[in-house]
Amino acid sequence: MISNAPNLAPQSTLRRVTSNLYRMDPYDTYYAIYKRHGKQVRTSLRTKDRKLAERKLRGILEKVSR
Repeated sequence: MISNAPNLAPQSTLRRVTSNLYRMDPYDTYYAIYKRHGKQVRTSLRTKDRKLAERKLRGILEKVSR
């Protein structure tokens, strides 16, 4: 039997963890969201570990603030 129902991918939503740190549900990957030259930038931190994500975020924010 062939189904006519559309193949829906899971909805992804960003949930705020701390300032500038967000987690993408349902994948649990962390993202850094910050402003650069007046535009919002979203960068994947490529980790599911919160402590590692916080360290990577600090590094990004230090580099951006220079």
